[in-house]
Amino acid sequence: MAADTRDRILDALETLLLDDGADKATLEAVAARAGVSKGGLLYHFPSKDAMMAALVRRLGERSDAQR
Repeated sequence: MAADTRDRILDALETLLLDDGADKATLEAVAARAGVSKGGLLYHFPSKDAMMAALVRRLGERSDAQR
């Protein structure tokens, strides 16, 4: 369940970044898009930087898997 929530948060972040840009990808906006509370988001990612780093890692893993 926690992995599902974490993935949902990263999916929401990715969508917000692509649709609206980094300025609009606030913790509140990501939480709302993912359907979690801000506290729930912070449970998985203690900061916006941590959330962004996790997204970069996930994108890197996807890229490696395509090779």
